[in-house]
Order: sequence, then structure tokens, then C-alpha cells
Amino acid sequence: MPEAEAAAVVTGGGSRAAGPADYERFITLFSPEGRLCQLDYAFNAVKLAGITSVGVRGDDSVYVLTHRKEDKLHDPTTITNLFAITDRIGLLATGMPGDGRAIAQEARNAAAEFRFKWGYKMSPCMLAQWIADRAQIRTQHAQIRPYGVVSMIFGIDEEKGTPELFTCDPAGQFFAHKAASAGPKEKEVMNFLEERMKSKPSLSSGTTKGLAKSALKHVLEGDFYAREFELMAERVRDLGKGNPETTTKASSGGRATPLAKPRPSSTTEASPVRGSYLSRRPVKRYSKKSRNQLSKLNLVLASLKYTVPSEASIAASANLKTTNGEEQ
Repeated sequence: MPEAEAAAVVTGGGSRAAGPADYERFITLFSPEGRLCQLDYAFNAVKLAGITSVGVRGDDSVYVLTHRKEDKLHDPTTITNLFAITDRIGLLATGMPGDGRAIAQEARNAAAEFRFKWGYKMSPCMLAQWIADRAQIRTQHAQIRPYGVVSMIFGIDEEKGTPELFTCDPAGQFFAHKAASAGPKEKEVMNFLEERMKSKPSLSSGTTKGLAKSALKHVLEGDFYAREFELMAERVRDLGKGNPETTTKASSGGRATPLAKPRPSSTTEASPVRGSYLSRRPVKRYSKKSRNQLSKLNLVLASLKYTVPSEASIAASANLKTTNGEEQ
């Protein structure tokens, strides 16, 4: 078979044949093997962070678990890979922390705008598709680079009343999962979960949580209790009870410490996400001069109110008109 013709790279001085260095430098150029080298490097950046994440979906709940490296000079409350997008949807970012935080903020804005425009909340499937579309667009432009993050979107679909779990990679692909993993030990976790879930077609909330912890403990071995890890859960029974359950386990005592407990609500409708513009209701504020003008206007309007005249007042007005006519 004849060799494929070399691709041309357009530069300021004209066009030239693309070499191996160009395939690795530009995201918009395919290599002769049909690969995007920059996209392959983005997948490598996910594993370079050294963080393994696990997500398991049960019959009535979904749990995600990840660990993070502990630094004694860092404030642990400012370091997280778990983000609450809405009160029923969460996002676990595995890979570059900066990219994960940027995706989470964009997802929060998209969910808030969706609810403001359509009047109902965005489902986890819609959010996963939106994030995948954003990631895929970043593979078509040379001015931007792909995200070095695998996003794990989980939550409860309020219309169906079922838990959902999705993953989105730097290439813009998103899939629904019963169980998923991301990070350097992804294959080991998936092999462990496949063996355990063959004999368990249905998973309760407690079994789902235990399976996620067992999978991460299996691949990390001794490092499981020596590192701090984060756990976030979404359960169907918590609909309308506020924020999802989030716990963290420290290496010192090994006890689970709640970060955000579910708050009971008097209404069935959960409150909007804190920090979104949906939770900030517009408040009318008037200056002192405006308030004085409004008070005067109210007094004038009160004095101009229509009152039903009595018979005596009608007779008096008739006599007054008659007297005025005789004088003239």
C-alpha cells in the first residue's frame, strides 16, 4: 500500500510537511497512527497526580471515594477533590486539581443557568453531557488544551428517583456506570469490583458503601489508613433534606468525621446551592430622599381615596348650588 501523504502545517511563512514534533505539539493534528498525542498526554496527566478514585452505584444510593495526599503545612479544609454542584449532584475530579476546580465552577454556573431558564433542576445525565461537550470542544482548537481531569458525576435524578453515576474523560466521552474508577490503579479497582459485583446483582446503601471502601483498600493496601480520604454519598431517601452526606477519615484516629450533615427541611423543595445567583434574591434598597418622597406620595394617595357621600352631605351640596344660583 502506498504511504499516506504527509499532513501540511500552515505557518507564517507558508505551508510545510508536518513532522513527528508537530504531531506531539498540536492538538488539532492526527499522527499517522490516527492518534492525538496531546490527548494521550492529558490521560497521562490524570494518572500523574497519584490519586485513585472509586464510584459505586446501588439500588437507592451512589457512593464515591477518593484519597488525597496529606501535607502538614496545608489546611486540610482547603484541599478537596469533591465538589457539590447542586444539592443533589456532586462531582469528583481525578487528575490536575486546578482543572478539576475550574470544571466544577463551570458546572455550577451551567446548572444554575439551566434552572433559571427552564424552571427545573438539571439531571446528572444532562450535566455529564454538558461537561463532555465542553471537553470535546477543547480537542478541536489549537489555542486551548484538553482538561487533565476525569470527572465523575453522580447524583439522584429527581424525575426518575434513581441514583446515577457518569464519568467524562479528556476526550469528551461520557458513560453511565454501575461502578467506575479513575487514577493510576484504575484497572486493579475495576477487576476487584467486577469480581465482587457478579454475586451481588442488587446493592443496598450499606453494601454499596462497604464495596467502595473495600475496593480502594484493596489497591492501596497499607496506604489506605495512612492517608486521608474523602467520601460523598447521594441517597434517594435524602431527597429534600439539604446537602449530601460528606465524610472524611483521618490517619490519626481513623474515625469518620462528618463535614456536612444532611439538614432536615420543612419543605419538599431543597434549597438552591449556596453561592449561586439563584439563592440571592434581589432586595430593593432606597435612599433617604427616595423614602421621604415615597412617604409623601402615600399621604397624598391616602387623602385622595374615594368615600361614599352620605344623604346629608348630598343635600348640603344641593342647597349650596341653589344659593349660588340665586346670588348670581
